[in-house]
Amino acid sequence: MEKVDPSRVERAARLYVSNKEAGQALGIAAGSFGRLCRQYGIQTPQARRRRRWQGQKPSPGDELNP
Repeated sequence: MEKVDPSRVERAARLYVSNKEAGQALGIAAGSFGRLCRQYGIQTPQARRRRRWQGQKPSPGDELNP
């Protein structure tokens, strides 16, 4: 599998509202996108949406993305 630049992963995570859309934009599966985000310490669109529903509780990756 071809390496995906962390800056591209971070940008896709910010621009798209779901892991599926972000993964499609990068040409990878949604699960692979989620794994890359965990590997690079990037909050996924899915985690961002879930955090909104839980009343703005900070997630473990927040200190990595100020």
